[in-house]
Amino acid sequence: MNPIVLQIAEVMIFVLGSSAVFLLNTNSRWSKYGAIVGLLSEPFWFLSAWASESWGIFAVSFIYTLSYIMGVYNFWFRKTKKKGKK
Repeated sequence: MNPIVLQIAEVMIFVLGSSAVFLLNTNSRWSKYGAIVGLLSEPFWFLSAWASESWGIFAVSFIYTLSYIMGVYNFWFRKTKKKGKK
């Protein structure tokens, strides 16, 4: 695989992955964007793991992808009950 592509993937993993973790842990209105940013980082994880034949990282990327999908669902699509209303 082209080394430039792998370098770009590593930069994107750093930028998107660390941003996702930061956003998910801010406990603010920005938290909901963390799952989306994390999901955007996953193709780069898969690419990097595939190219380096790191099968453990490749496998755990599926778990992270499912976790981020759950986060997107919970933050953006799941209806929550308002406090004080039945």
